[in-house]
Amino acid sequence: MKIFWYIARHVLLTIALVLLVVVAIDFAFAVIAEIKSIGTNTQNYSWRDAIIYVLLRLPSDIYLIFPIAAFLGSLISLMIFSLRSELIVMRAAGVSIFQLAQALLLSTGILLIIYYSLSLFIAPYTRYKATIEDNIFQNNQDILILAKQTWLRSGDHFLLLGTVLPDGNIQNVTDFQLHNGVLQTIRQIEGIHLNTDNTWTLQHIEVTSLTDKGASKTYNDILTEPSLIAPKLLAVITMQPDEMDIVTLHHYIQYRKQNNLDIKSYVLQFWNRIFEPLMLPIMILIAIPFVLGSHRSRIHLKIFIGLALGFSFYIVGQFFGSLTLLTALPAFWGALLPALIFGSILAVLLWILS
Repeated sequence: MKIFWYIARHVLLTIALVLLVVVAIDFAFAVIAEIKSIGTNTQNYSWRDAIIYVLLRLPSDIYLIFPIAAFLGSLISLMIFSLRSELIVMRAAGVSIFQLAQALLLSTGILLIIYYSLSLFIAPYTRYKATIEDNIFQNNQDILILAKQTWLRSGDHFLLLGTVLPDGNIQNVTDFQLHNGVLQTIRQIEGIHLNTDNTWTLQHIEVTSLTDKGASKTYNDILTEPSLIAPKLLAVITMQPDEMDIVTLHHYIQYRKQNNLDIKSYVLQFWNRIFEPLMLPIMILIAIPFVLGSHRSRIHLKIFIGLALGFSFYIVGQFFGSLTLLTALPAFWGALLPALIFGSILAVLLWILS
């Protein structure tokens, strides 16, 4: 059992090192790409702003490169074992191919936790916040994004926004209206949406009016206002499906279903978030045939094939995604099939080597 933990620890550290190197390169190029925007707008876009924007985009980039980095780290680690003749000693000691695979799987536990966290929560949130930050500097708008809150100023209205859906509907809005710096009205609004004539429709409004004599409450089922939020701000605050965490995406799917709207593309994205991380252990294990199935030289060729393998998974995923949207193939299977295909290829390769 100690040899299993020795292999798992070595592979995990190598993957972490590869990921660190790739992320550092990605970060450097992203900062360089932002240089042209520094100091070019009314908000005085600075180095600090550029670095914050790049850092917010980084979790999404890590999510994309994670499987390839895992493959390269596993491949390099096994090659080091091979060059040191440690693999030969392990095989002579009776370690089978499947036992070697089991040792590699020990290293995937913590990696899967990180990868699922990125997929389901972290990457969507930071991508959305990066989009907000970018639009703030481009449009010079008063928007504040906190961990779980979005504030927007529109004239004398200070709006605390709930969920901003891709179709422009905004749910659970609190409107604080001031006059000469004094809070006069608080409105709890269940939902608002922009009409074609750029007016706003407010639904289920509870109004609390504050005066010197106290507070009073009234209720309106529906109201129409000529201006509440500038229409151009919708492009800034609207949350796209790839910017939703898994819980928000699920709620949005239910919202569209209740309103008899098409949900297949959103369901596909939901299941992609669930099944794409399953490629991580497959990419780690598929390094075994690369090392044991051929001569231990030709390292550059193996790395090139590994990169091609990672891109092929992306292409296969895109193919089945498009096939799902164009045919009657259920979204569940459209998201799962790429992992099943690559998992089957891996199983065949390991069976041949065993």
